[in-house]
Amino acid sequence: MVQKGINYLLRFLGTIGLSSAICISLSWISVGVLYLVMTLVPRFLSNMFNFTSADVASDVMKDQLIPGWGTLSSIVNDPNFSTRVSMILYTIIVVIALCIVGFLVYLLMKVVKGNKFFTILFAVIAVMLILYTFVIMYGGDDFYGIEKGWGFYLTSIIVFGLLSIIKIGIATSLWKGEEL
Repeated sequence: MVQKGINYLLRFLGTIGLSSAICISLSWISVGVLYLVMTLVPRFLSNMFNFTSADVASDVMKDQLIPGWGTLSSIVNDPNFSTRVSMILYTIIVVIALCIVGFLVYLLMKVVKGNKFFTILFAVIAVMLILYTFVIMYGGDDFYGIEKGWGFYLTSIIVFGLLSIIKIGIATSLWKGEEL
């Protein structure tokens, strides 16, 4: 009897810990992705077509000396190159973070094992952290120095919607006791 109580308490604490870790991670990822999309994508798009005739002539001359060197040189020396590298690095970081969250979800599924009470506990934590993310995204006049225009609201609604869908999917799979 005592052993069952200890196991249930450990499952309870494990559910709270894993649920909090998953939901906080997803909130941080969504806020980070929104920030990166609002800073890197506009910079990338503004610099993408920013070239002069002197740049084109220089690239053509380099290509005549060593074929392909002009194209490579224009990519590396482009003021937008650091933005491209940043976008690639942040994409890799987000994919790795999502893999870690996926592993945490797998562990949570092993702890919950279809228990309805633990699923409701996850749902309560998820709703609290969805509201927390909502306050971060929409509270205040700006978002980490980014003014809130139509692009911000469109992007944030998409990111916030994906965050909500992921958490609803996790809760549904916990409720049914099946893996995602």
